[in-house]
Amino acid sequence: MFAEVGEVEDAVIISYKDTGRSKGFGFVTMKEDAGADEAIKKFNGFEIEGRALIVDKARPMREDGEGGGEAPASGEAPAAEKTPAA
Repeated sequence: MFAEVGEVEDAVIISYKDTGRSKGFGFVTMKEDAGADEAIKKFNGFEIEGRALIVDKARPMREDGEGGGEAPASGEAPAAEKTPAA
């Protein structure tokens, strides 16, 4: 899907360690910033199986160990990261 807008270097789905079940989000590292920007424009809000994707630049983890920024609303999953990956 993301390869439609640029070269994908890496894609990771985040899972619970104990069950292996997806947490509902992942990270896509694009080779070029332009590909990442295009992925955000093209796929943010895109629906897959009734769920709207949130595609945005990754934010650094907070000092308390929680994820960066606000959690997505139920049924939504962030999916893209702008180069370089953390």
